[in-house]
Amino acid sequence: MDSYSQRGGSQEIEALIAARERILQLLGGTQRPLRWAEIQNALGFFTAEARLASEWLMDHDFIAPIALAKDAARSAEALWGLAEKGRDWAINHGTLAPAGV
Repeated sequence: MDSYSQRGGSQEIEALIAARERILQLLGGTQRPLRWAEIQNALGFFTAEARLASEWLMDHDFIAPIALAKDAARSAEALWGLAEKGRDWAINHGTLAPAGV
């Protein structure tokens, strides 16, 4: 692999890590479950990067669907929140809002 490819791969990894951290910070700061669309709107991204970041966070038990919301049309949509590992991360990084905020 040439140095250009290595730099590109490193930048992609850094972007995924940053996306994961933004998702955790958002969920830690709101202290309430959010719809996926709310997460995307708040963070300003709708990318493969966001999808990969969220899949990694789910696969590694940092976030989890914790409830279902029903809209007027009665379709159910998952509400996402921090799982235990995600709460621990948010506490350790100072991004967990006090309860009730």
